[in-house]
Amino acid sequence: MFNVLSFDHEKVITTLSADGKMIVRKKTVEKEHQNILLAQKHLLKHQPSIVSESFGVTRFLTAEVVEWDAGNKLLSTLYCVGENIEELLRVSIGSDRSQLIGLIRNSFELFRANGFLWGDFAPRNMIWNRQRGIMWLVDFERNLILRDCPVEQPMFNRYVRSYSCEEFSCFLTTPESDLLFEGFLDEDDSGIMSAIQLTSKRKRLLLKHLFGEKEYYTLNEICRAEDIMVMVATPFLVHDAYFFPMDSLDLIGSKGGPHEYVQTIMAIRDLGEYERFSELKRRTETF
Repeated sequence: MFNVLSFDHEKVITTLSADGKMIVRKKTVEKEHQNILLAQKHLLKHQPSIVSESFGVTRFLTAEVVEWDAGNKLLSTLYCVGENIEELLRVSIGSDRSQLIGLIRNSFELFRANGFLWGDFAPRNMIWNRQRGIMWLVDFERNLILRDCPVEQPMFNRYVRSYSCEEFSCFLTTPESDLLFEGFLDEDDSGIMSAIQLTSKRKRLLLKHLFGEKEYYTLNEICRAEDIMVMVATPFLVHDAYFFPMDSLDLIGSKGGPHEYVQTIMAIRDLGEYERFSELKRRTETF
């Protein structure tokens, strides 16, 4: 399996079927089973694809569902052969990296144009088989909205900002993030959102810490919290090598819980890069 953030070996395992096929079995909820079937139908209907000089044609498909075991809540899909986008973003350099970021940028634009609001749009959930020209999509636990027309820009921007921005920014420098998300983060921040609509426990706790406990938060407050989460997760150079803060933050959040995560980012958000590196290393040593 891929070595990516938040991978839970207790929830996901691989096995071999009787006919020798690699199967991925995931402990999940009925919602994911329903979502992946809906997404599969939508993608087959619209057949979204990207054509580029660098990579030729890239089509988008979901992992193929083999079985849903409702009693044990196990979703079985065929193993997707390819390169995980998160792993590629960690190691790619030069023109290969620029072309990869361009492919991701085009994916955002393509999804919006095809009415595909995929709540799990994160690098670890994309597996690229460049030889076959397929981008496999493999995680559908979050919200999924499908339309036969382009998604309105403000609605799409909120989806990108609320989840994908932080997820991709964990592996991109600030200039790269600016390039990837140009035009996707602009939104009218004068509205409000119910706290119960925020699925991230970490984000809710950060909002509570910053602005107090509320039933509703303004979009301006939510954007400010999201910007902090992105900033502290952005990689930077330490001793001529890139340090990925989210590796430490994810460990702290997983082992110490959302409260420890919030306390950590509040402690490091105003520090310089080297001081932030030292503080994160110190805090992860306790786990």
